[in-house]
Amino acid sequence: DPASAFLNGWTRKEAYVKALGLGLTAPLTDIIVSLSERAALLSTGLRGQSASNWRLLNVPHPRAVVAVALGPHLESAAPT
Repeated sequence: DPASAFLNGWTRKEAYVKALGLGLTAPLTDIIVSLSERAALLSTGLRGQSASNWRLLNVPHPRAVVAVALGPHLESAAPT
C-alpha cells in the first residue's frame, strides 16, 4: 500500500531527525528508512553517524502512524 509506505517512511525520518535535534534542516533525501511494517534506519545520511547505532520502533496507536528513534547521545550532528 503506497500510502502506508509513505507514512511509515516520513514518520521514521521525522523521529530520527527530531532525536538528533535537527528537525527539517536535516538532509531528508539522504536518510534512508524502511517503508515496510518493520521499522529500520538503513542510512543516516550524516557524516560520522552509523545506522547500526540507531533503532527505530513503531509505536502502536489506533489513529496515527507513530515511530520513535533511539540512539547514542550526540554532541552535534553535521549533515554530509
